[in-house]
Amino acid sequence: MATLNPSPLDSVRRSSIRAENWHPFNLPGTFHGGAQMHASPVVIDLLRLARMRCWLSIIRQPCLSRKHTTAEARRNYLKLVRRHRALAAAHKLTEQAAFESDT
Repeated sequence: MATLNPSPLDSVRRSSIRAENWHPFNLPGTFHGGAQMHASPVVIDLLRLARMRCWLSIIRQPCLSRKHTTAEARRNYLKLVRRHRALAAAHKLTEQAAFESDT
């Protein structure tokens, strides 16, 4: 009689995959608090871009983060876009995108 192989999801607790436990900044290599990053410029740009996109996703869908309000996400997104204009422009991220969800 053949035995069934256990699913890899059997070992994962149900609470660990719920939506409220997801956080957009749980990316490998992300930094908080303005710490010095020891990475190549390409990687640093990719991490900055990921942060911009995460804040923009919280602005558009506030239910993605219970820790951050929409106003806080908008403020942080605008700071990143203004500080790194060339990177944002290269990926078509604008300041106006922070206010498009307010219709």
